[in-house]
Amino acid sequence: MKQYKVLELLSKMTLDEKIGQLVQTRGELFLDGERIITGPQDNLSYTDEQLYQVGSILNMAGSKSVKKVQDMYLAKSRLKIPLLFTGDVINGFKTIFPIPLLQGCSWDLDLIYNCAFISSKEAGYAGIQANFSPMVDLVRDSRWGRVLESTGGEDVLLSSLYAKKIIEAYHSNNMAACAKHYIAYGAVEGGKEYNFVDMSKRELLEYYLPSFKACIDSNVDMIMPAFSTFEDIPCTVNYWLLKTLLRDNFNYDGVIISDYSAILETIAHGYSVDKKDASLKAFNATVDIDMMTDCYLYNLKDLVNLR
Repeated sequence: MKQYKVLELLSKMTLDEKIGQLVQTRGELFLDGERIITGPQDNLSYTDEQLYQVGSILNMAGSKSVKKVQDMYLAKSRLKIPLLFTGDVINGFKTIFPIPLLQGCSWDLDLIYNCAFISSKEAGYAGIQANFSPMVDLVRDSRWGRVLESTGGEDVLLSSLYAKKIIEAYHSNNMAACAKHYIAYGAVEGGKEYNFVDMSKRELLEYYLPSFKACIDSNVDMIMPAFSTFEDIPCTVNYWLLKTLLRDNFNYDGVIISDYSAILETIAHGYSVDKKDASLKAFNATVDIDMMTDCYLYNLKDLVNLR
């Protein structure tokens, strides 16, 4: 869409509609009697008006289901802005490939490209338009349970080269790519998920940043902050990591999307007081999309009106 068309559309949107575009939820909420309620999903509540203002859907695939939800949404949407359907395609969609870590052991850039190309083409046929990949975490602790998702493993250069090939393959099939998890998620203390990361900024910049820089250079569409903390601040609301380093220093102007319920979980980290405080900190850190919580939905309007 041309920039002037985007600005024209924005000028027509209400504040509620703009906030809705920053919310990601599950497609099952649109399908009566077909809802799958798991985890934080159980605590979400939308009015019918709010549901038909959300901007994107997580992990709904299948052309019939996607078309059904999209048609329902557009029938009630005032401005007819289509939903974005996103997914987690890790090592194949219909065709299953070896896990990313094993693919990376091949040292074969063409193989990496071809696996990503086939996966994105198949996922695209099923209605997925954006994939939460490549996962470019540098991982050097085998205790961490997500080592298997990292194509580059412990090698900085390989991770950067593979990331470029994966993004190239996705873009060739009109699939948006999302680099994750920014940053140093693979260095969590003791290999424990959601734990803290304790390292110098020199080590962070020298070893953990290059693969993300490679993604930015390859025009990655989205970047997802890590669940973990850096310097005791959750990455999801870390102003220095997201605004200063990513936006200002590297001129990244793409989408920053939270991980699953990550904005809400900054409360559990002890960094945010409540949902409003978490929303303020995430938005100030330039997080564009709140995945699977109602933090933005119920708090951004009040925060905007306070200014």
